[in-house]
Amino acid sequence: MLFRRLLRAIEKSSHALHAKIVLLSKNAADLRVRIGLIFLLSAATTLIGAALYSFSTGSAYLRALVHIYAVLYAVPGSTIVEEKTIHGTVIINCVFLIGLLVFAVLLVRMMAA
Repeated sequence: MLFRRLLRAIEKSSHALHAKIVLLSKNAADLRVRIGLIFLLSAATTLIGAALYSFSTGSAYLRALVHIYAVLYAVPGSTIVEEKTIHGTVIINCVFLIGLLVFAVLLVRMMAA
């Protein structure tokens, strides 16, 4: 039930986010704006993922922030398979996939322009 709700929320927000990214990248001829967009999306993914992870697993927010950052940016030694709770596993995997997809979309948009 929780997983389905999370997937629906991610689906709705990803469509809106994709539309905004396309609009901003088409209007943004300046490389600094595109780099800023990547930074803002990365920060948002990290902060929201850390909040969800902290809430679902009961860990401290700072620990969750470090863990999400490590997984999202593939810091050596970080892993997505050693979570103790199913909620933590789902959130970690979703954050990893969202980060991967957002980065891929932004990279393709930057290369196309």
